[in-house]
Amino acid sequence: MELTQRLLDIFGKLAWEMERPKAYGAFHLIFAVVGISLAVFAAWKLRKLSDKGHRRVLLFVSLFLIATEIFKHFLFIYGLYGGEFPWYNFSFQFCSVPMYLAFLAAIVKPGKLEQALLGFLLYFSTLGGLAAYIEPSGMNNGHWLVTIHSYLWHLLLIFLGLYLFFSRRVGIKWKDYFLAAGMYLGLCGIAFVFNLMLWGPAKGDINMFFIGPKVSSLVIIHDIGTKFGWWVGTLVYIPAVCLGGLLLFGINRLVRTKVWKENP
Repeated sequence: MELTQRLLDIFGKLAWEMERPKAYGAFHLIFAVVGISLAVFAAWKLRKLSDKGHRRVLLFVSLFLIATEIFKHFLFIYGLYGGEFPWYNFSFQFCSVPMYLAFLAAIVKPGKLEQALLGFLLYFSTLGGLAAYIEPSGMNNGHWLVTIHSYLWHLLLIFLGLYLFFSRRVGIKWKDYFLAAGMYLGLCGIAFVFNLMLWGPAKGDINMFFIGPKVSSLVIIHDIGTKFGWWVGTLVYIPAVCLGGLLLFGINRLVRTKVWKENP
């Protein structure tokens, strides 16, 4: 109890409140313009790293994400929720899994698994990072550290995608896209099982990967799910994400074959 009270005192003092940033307001735009510009610059500068250097980048980003995620949980539990765990924030969200996958990609041997991991990070994690900046309501919070954490997190997802794009680490054959899409679908299955297992403890307030059985909070998908049922929204959402990943795959393939003159 003494330790719990100390944690409540420490993180309670760190739960600095702020006026919730507005979409395309000054906070959002400054962070987006400066942050994404720095991400592009860093990704370009690191594009010619050796395999060892490449793995160090993945490892550093993954460990940074993991460390800040742990800090965020302590802040949520002891600073915002009075010692209780907010199950809706369980760390298996669409934009949370890159911290695990980047770590795995840093340590596995070259092969199909590595390509699936890197493909997911390029085509799907980048999509999630960009989507968050395009529609930032999920990042905008009423607390400074939570908001900054979310902005930095999604910025790092964009950086990883740009780095993998510039460094040409991901294959551009169709099978490479299907490996990444297969990993996405597999992770959706795991997330759905977690949603069902944790439904009781979370009192129905959990929706990892936005696939149900809770109605998605995402724009358009929420309206579809409310009107026709959560599963209809999910059947629209998952193919839409796959199409978004396919779009990024197409851009990567087009640039590398037509501009950089690579053979697929």
